[in-house]
Amino acid sequence: MITIVEEATIPHFPSGAGATLNYALGAIVGLMAGILLAFAFENMDDRLYTSTEIEAEVNAPTLAKLPHAKKQQLDYASNKFSPLIESMRYLLARIQLDSKTPNKALMITGTEPGQGTSTISANLASLLAEQGKRVALVDCNLRNPKLHDLFGLSNDQGLTDILSEKTDWKKAIQNST
Repeated sequence: MITIVEEATIPHFPSGAGATLNYALGAIVGLMAGILLAFAFENMDDRLYTSTEIEAEVNAPTLAKLPHAKKQQLDYASNKFSPLIESMRYLLARIQLDSKTPNKALMITGTEPGQGTSTISANLASLLAEQGKRVALVDCNLRNPKLHDLFGLSNDQGLTDILSEKTDWKKAIQNST
């Protein structure tokens, strides 16, 4: 048996919290979640961004800081006194003065493409040659070799040909003078 206690009526306004309160609570919760996520991502990022962070991590000083340069300023032959080349001279002097024994080999490497390893290598080799040193510059970038372009040389024979014994290393040497 069913008994009607009270007749149902159509409400004149919605029940529960108002839309303004819902929007405000949503904004506050969203802001707090965003701040929490930003803090979490910042603490999980273990990359090193500044030379000070790198020096502290590897416990070694920075030899030189090279300025950003436009593409036309990268060539040593046409910009012998640009800020980049002056920084390269400083880097070379630090390398030569900081080592207790003369360097027979020097390796320039980077973690990502476009960091300037080919430019640095070419300019340091040019500066060493300017000092009267004999320099053999080997482009070990097997994916995207660039040194032959920087010196205007052919890329018919290279490191892979020498390593696979297709050619003798003496035949692969090219003069850039």
